[in-house]
Amino acid sequence: MRPINSMRCFSSEATSSTIFKEVEQQITSAPVVVFSKTYCPYCAEVLDLLKDIDPPAKVIQLDQEDYGVWRQDALEDITDQRTVPNIFIEGRHIGGCDDLHTGIKSGEVQKKLDAANIKHNF
Repeated sequence: MRPINSMRCFSSEATSSTIFKEVEQQITSAPVVVFSKTYCPYCAEVLDLLKDIDPPAKVIQLDQEDYGVWRQDALEDITDQRTVPNIFIEGRHIGGCDDLHTGIKSGEVQKKLDAANIKHNF
């Protein structure tokens, strides 16, 4: 994990630190977390793929969050991925839509869900 780039768009180091900590907390706030945007077709595809998992994925719509752009910057600093969807299972970064498809096809996603006792039907 590299330090957050506070020069990018944060008004102060305190703000960047707060946002960064909030994003880290969101990542671990549920077994499956998806950072998404309401208008993104790839996000809709991922949410459709994950719709039947139990417990359900926690979805954070960055375009509806306070400081959503800043949160996306923090995610980039944490994962090296700027795009959404940005998917986490048990706090571990999975990637985006293509990564989820690849992981389902290979069985890796199912293994991660099984290890976290998350019911799924892939």
